[in-house]
Amino acid sequence: FLFGLMNGSVSNAGHVGGFIGGVLVGYFFGPGYGRSYGMMRKFSLESDSYTADYRRVMGFGIEPDDKRGQVFPLWYLWGAILMAMVSRPELRAIPGCILKGFLEPGKLSGIRMSV
Repeated sequence: FLFGLMNGSVSNAGHVGGFIGGVLVGYFFGPGYGRSYGMMRKFSLESDSYTADYRRVMGFGIEPDDKRGQVFPLWYLWGAILMAMVSRPELRAIPGCILKGFLEPGKLSGIRMSV
């Protein structure tokens, strides 16, 4: 947001819209987690069924919760995106542009970065 205030060619509306869109996708399609008081206690590692890597990333007391799970399955989102690309010709070029951006950075914008 601050970079957009300093640089006139960066759209703050796009950043705010992307943030709001990310929050909505995360809420409707993301996994649900809940807090467990028992797992936040001092000696809870002895009865922990999750790996140490999971605890390092998620922290103590956070567990997957089926009751707070996804509102919609993730394939609904991919299906809607695919239907939009098939039904609107101007959207069909997006996957190719994304691939070109990964394979040849700067080619789409005209700015070449030398490494």
